[in-house]
Amino acid sequence: MNSNDADHSSDESLIELTTEAIAIIRSKYSDEVADDHNPLERDESEIHMALSELKKLAEYSQKLYDKVENLDGLEGWVASKITKASDYISSAYHWIDYEHGSKDCD
Repeated sequence: MNSNDADHSSDESLIELTTEAIAIIRSKYSDEVADDHNPLERDESEIHMALSELKKLAEYSQKLYDKVENLDGLEGWVASKITKASDYISSAYHWIDYEHGSKDCD
């Protein structure tokens, strides 16, 4: 496997994880009974916003990947933003995965 194949595989993994996160979020809110303790945690507008943002994230991730793979270098602040976004998405995914008992092992 060459470097481009590994990078493409990594990008496909990101899109797959994003798609899985969307599915988990959808199942959480479609099957859930309202929580009387903290109704803000069950705000339906949050799920719609999150789904919209995840869709945008998947689209921009692919576009960004396509551009960055052809660059010779990257400014530090840009790399930092990508790292931070990756960390945030990973944290959200793993929290939802843990809370809803998925059998994925990442």
